[in-house]
Amino acid sequence: MSVIVLLASFANTFIYMSTESLMAYDTPDNLKGSAGGWSQAGNLGGVGLGGGAGLWLAERLSQPWMASAIIALACLFCSFGLLFLSEPVSFIREKKYLKTLGNLNRDIWNLMKSRIGFLALFLSFLPIGSGAA
Repeated sequence: MSVIVLLASFANTFIYMSTESLMAYDTPDNLKGSAGGWSQAGNLGGVGLGGGAGLWLAERLSQPWMASAIIALACLFCSFGLLFLSEPVSFIREKKYLKTLGNLNRDIWNLMKSRIGFLALFLSFLPIGSGAA
């Protein structure tokens, strides 16, 4: 079970990063705060309500696969919203892969050199429970 939780958390990290990237590039500046708030509310509500619904279905349906199939379909329907988004223009993508990686590394380095960027990077690597300690 620990391995499954670790893999799911690892996969969720990439999902959250791609969602936040879409918000950063496809949301007008005056709506970014609102988009971030709704994103966090959806994250908390999705985990709480989705987990509760999955548990409720698993306890009441005759076969375990039924709950998984229903939750999978609900997740699939949530992805239809992506059809209405435009793909952001990539500022780092080049024709050669190594050049793209170089642009990405330069972008990360410029972020780390700024004070707020270093703080954000530092906070992203803190263990989740370290604030409570």
